[in-house]
Amino acid sequence: MEHRVASGDWGTPSEYIRELTRQDKERRLAALEEDLLEGISSKPIELSAEEVHKRGSVSVLREKARSH
Repeated sequence: MEHRVASGDWGTPSEYIRELTRQDKERRLAALEEDLLEGISSKPIELSAEEVHKRGSVSVLREKARSH
């Protein structure tokens, strides 16, 4: 990290870490946006209340999304 700061692009190690954090957040938001757009364009997933109650909505959704 110190060599990155020494390169002159960042004044302190903290600035470098903040930049990495910002870039990571932007990547995660872009991935989320891509997933949401893919979900909007996909066909609906039918869930029964029994499945959700028994196994939880996240695990049921993951399994059904993989099978589509």
